[in-house]
Amino acid sequence: MIVANKIEKGGPIQGFLTLESSTLMENSSDITWSVIERLLSGDANPHPQSSIWVPQPEFCTHSQNVLRSLNAHQLDVWHTFRPAVLAFERARITTYLAQSAGPYDLAICVPTRQRIESLALLAHAWLNLKPNGRLLFACSNDQGARGYLSYLKEVFPELEAESKSKCRYAILQTSHITHPDILKSWVQAASPQKIPGCELVGVPGIFGWNKVDRGSELLMEVVPPLKGSGADLGSGYGYLSHAVLTRSPEVTNIHLIEAEARALDCARLNLKDFTDRCHFHWQDVTKESTPQQLDWVVMNPPFHEGQSTNSQLGQFFIDVAARALKPGGDLYLVANKFLAYEDILDRHFKSKTRLIEKDGFKVIHAQR
Repeated sequence: MIVANKIEKGGPIQGFLTLESSTLMENSSDITWSVIERLLSGDANPHPQSSIWVPQPEFCTHSQNVLRSLNAHQLDVWHTFRPAVLAFERARITTYLAQSAGPYDLAICVPTRQRIESLALLAHAWLNLKPNGRLLFACSNDQGARGYLSYLKEVFPELEAESKSKCRYAILQTSHITHPDILKSWVQAASPQKIPGCELVGVPGIFGWNKVDRGSELLMEVVPPLKGSGADLGSGYGYLSHAVLTRSPEVTNIHLIEAEARALDCARLNLKDFTDRCHFHWQDVTKESTPQQLDWVVMNPPFHEGQSTNSQLGQFFIDVAARALKPGGDLYLVANKFLAYEDILDRHFKSKTRLIEKDGFKVIHAQR
């Protein structure tokens, strides 16, 4: 069965720096979760003590309402993004880092921003339902509902979609699966895989999972051999750290600090030859303290909240780097040319030098 409805009210996921804000503006994710909230009070209401799996929910007003309403059940909220995890914790909603294999009475899936990852979550949920279990899928039209429904029809050809305006949703059952091999292929497609052009691995759902970022390449073209103790802020799957350790035998240790746990898992694989010098930190640098008295920091800081550009993210990373460095310590960063980081660098560092400007990027060396 698939139905849809028009929902006109809601509030949004918060950005990287504002996840715990009490003022949540309307956005598509919150509208989607308001649909789920309505369903759970009607046709999709779970029976008492149901086992329920919710993977990677956005932090927004209605997701909080939904998860709180399910607290009396055996609720397993799987999340790997540290800022969201901390925000849910502050809202008294427990999340888990390990992905459960169920079986579940109910799974609630809203697509993430990455299609391959989202299909794998749907497949995992559907394949791990109890015999009479149900999968509740919901997605707003502007986040790709039509495309996801076409994928679901590959598994359940009889699926008939109805929609009204902003959101579509489906309540599916184990018995609806007619092509489980397709679901298994979705799971396999989201496993760690080699990145073209290098020996490292990435996984769908993390930033730049299937490529080497051009800015990071440029940064490593001009960073000299380093020594002592340092950090890779926003380390991702470990490209910068791998490059530093490969060319810098005098580096004693490096702290990889990353908000996405799955990216850190990839980094552990990618840096297996350097594990004695690596320390992995699953942290939100905007909320949690980082190692101090460092000799150097390398970084390609984030500057997006969802689809929106937010230069404050990079500025915050620069502030964190400045506080982490010892006097005389070195910061090497790459950024898009249009991002105005020079003023905050001048406030925190005694000198700065633009090492290279190319392909829309700038690489800057600043000394504390």
